[in-house]
Amino acid sequence: MLILKNKAEREAFLKNFHEWSDKFEPIRNEHMKMVFYRYKFKNGAYVYVTECTQANRTLPNVRYNLILPDGDNYNPYDQNSGHSNAEFRSYTLEGCGMGIIVDYLTKRRTEI
Repeated sequence: MLILKNKAEREAFLKNFHEWSDKFEPIRNEHMKMVFYRYKFKNGAYVYVTECTQANRTLPNVRYNLILPDGDNYNPYDQNSGHSNAEFRSYTLEGCGMGIIVDYLTKRRTEI
């Protein structure tokens, strides 16, 4: 069972995605290497981390995605922002900020 006691532990958990056991590498070519990391929480939510290394860059590009389970009404945005929690129903290339995932982990700490 995953127990993350505070914001610092939640951020460390996300930053240490290389230690997650669910990793798969579906895309490779001579110019780019993409590695996907995934963590499934007890409540059915997922965090996907995409790490893309390109031949002409020294540091990888890292994107975080939060995927909500059916029935989860989490929405970090103001009701007048034009955003809805439907944005967290599938993977997107843009991803979301780590702060949103930390907020989710905080608000759902008893469920994850």
